Amino acid sequence: MKRNRVVSAAVMVTLVAAHLVLVAAALAAAPVAFGVALMAAYVAEYFAVRRAETILLHAGSVGAGQSQRFIVRDLLAVVLLLRLDVPTATVVTVSLGLFATHFLRLLITAEQTYVRKCRRLQVLTRNVDLSALRIPNAPNPLLFRGGQRRLLHLTVPIALGAVGAALTHDALVAIAGVAVSGAVALFMAGGLLWHAVRSRHLSDKDFANSVVFGELREYRPEVVLYYSLDPKLGNNAYQVDMWVPALERMGRRFMILVRERAHIERIGRTTAPVVCLTGGSEVMNLDVPSLKVALYVGNTGKNIHLLRHTEMSHVFIGHGDSDKAASANPFCKAYDRVFVAGRAARDRFHAANSGVADENMIEVGRPQLDKVRTRRPRPSRLFTVLYAPTWEGWTDDTDVTSVTEMGPAIVEHLLSLPFDLRVVYKPHPLTGVRSPATREAHAEIMRLLKEDNDSKPATARELSDCEELKRRRDALPAEYAELTAKPPRTDSTHRARDNRLTDQAQIDRLDAMETEIARMFWGIHPRVNHRTVLGATPHLYDCFNESDMMISDVSSVVSDFIISQKPYVICNPSDLPADEFTGQVTAAAGAYLLGSSTQGLEEIVKQVHDNDADAMSEKRLKNMRYLLGDEPRGSQELFTGAIARLATKDDRR
Repeated sequence: MKRNRVVSAAVMVTLVAAHLVLVAAALAAAPVAFGVALMAAYVAEYFAVRRAETILLHAGSVGAGQSQRFIVRDLLAVVLLLRLDVPTATVVTVSLGLFATHFLRLLITAEQTYVRKCRRLQVLTRNVDLSALRIPNAPNPLLFRGGQRRLLHLTVPIALGAVGAALTHDALVAIAGVAVSGAVALFMAGGLLWHAVRSRHLSDKDFANSVVFGELREYRPEVVLYYSLDPKLGNNAYQVDMWVPALERMGRRFMILVRERAHIERIGRTTAPVVCLTGGSEVMNLDVPSLKVALYVGNTGKNIHLLRHTEMSHVFIGHGDSDKAASANPFCKAYDRVFVAGRAARDRFHAANSGVADENMIEVGRPQLDKVRTRRPRPSRLFTVLYAPTWEGWTDDTDVTSVTEMGPAIVEHLLSLPFDLRVVYKPHPLTGVRSPATREAHAEIMRLLKEDNDSKPATARELSDCEELKRRRDALPAEYAELTAKPPRTDSTHRARDNRLTDQAQIDRLDAMETEIARMFWGIHPRVNHRTVLGATPHLYDCFNESDMMISDVSSVVSDFIISQKPYVICNPSDLPADEFTGQVTAAAGAYLLGSSTQGLEEIVKQVHDNDADAMSEKRLKNMRYLLGDEPRGSQELFTGAIARLATKDDRR
């Protein structure tokens, strides 16, 4: 913060001093001083934009904004020429050049605004055929980069040319500056005019919307998966992605509706249409008569817009089953049905006095858990502990995540155990977003794992195996690199035109390659090296399969992990008595509890390591059935059946 203040002060002083020198040098006919001051002003402008944004705001409020400063410098360049008795033709050339360039700058700004307005579709899509819209390619990003601030620099060659002419008494230098500025400005104006003409038909938003909704009506989806969350909170599209495979297996057409444009790119691979409607009225006027069921993965204020469609059955499905307060939100009574994993969730709603009627809750298990294996063979007895904490949450409650107060100590205990052990650290994607203390603890965990990795030299055999895996990874088909490459820098409308992945065989092929990449992740480094999983690959469930036990917080991660029937530890940062904690946290009935001091963790891990059947195994089995139902492996059939009954109105009351 202090450094930023110093930079801001330096920029302000430089700008003020440079302009005072410019005025004095122009009046005194001193071209050298003028040139030096002009360059100093341009350098200060560069840093003002990047490091001293506040200065620009304050300067603009008193009539000394960036536009005014550029114009003043241009006028002072003309004054310099007049004071030096430069030939009139040179002064006129520079003056007309400046006038014409500023006029073209305003024209370019208007063209940019028009092109953006035309090309900004009200309804953004993926996997929807937009060929009827005849969308042309997006303009080159260079035509828009930097906005107004970049356009102000169009007159820089003219100002520098004027100074050069004053120093050399050569009119050709001034003419060259005018020619450069004019050529660039005309190129931009002409290019934008071409795109304005080609994109003008997209300004008919009603026609564009009719094409999108016409395609949706022809597709005839019966189910819509709804998602809304502030994109500034990070990429939480996993809340949608976790349900897509279950929806694809149910045998009914579905679509995904998001409310924020950023999520269009974040949703994972699917052949289903993905549509973004940002306006509440657009959602309330959604006209797709085939839709029968709406599924909601979270409770947000914008849900109310789709809930107004009384012709649909509205179902809250959430994005995980846990004992967090959000899992029994009273707002859930606004939905026609609430899909819950098992009896535990049903009891949780009743205990919270949420107002959700028992008959409106349907137990469907967790269809996502089919990929989770019950046991993992341990080659050479390498024991793996997964540490998968949740994040700090929306409030200032310090007991939500174990990372802040317990995380580094947990890792230190694990690293001190007297046998080969591998730690897999898989933090929540939002870890550290709100809390600086959590961010620091997260960084400390990463440091501890890295230092321990660095202290364990790999054997020659391990290094050889790793090199072989790297060669195999690098030899993956070029098809994967091509299909997963980031799209070129275009606008959202261009991507909507080209963003169609409707070949299920292609998706299956990509999934198979990603499964292979995830498998290689575990072997690409020496076997005893700890792993930190920060991205989407490997998936959380891959981490489940790779581990022998897990340490976590009060989180849906625990409710999912329990299907593996492997031991797990739940952190108890508040140090509640065991009976009280177990009474509040359903998943804790089959867990080892860990207090804020983290004492006893080494004994727990040793017990699990040394015994195939640990002391909590029977309790875990009983708790799994309570959390996930009597037949957790049959969740897909329960989910599909519940959707079918709602879609055919057999379960609509």
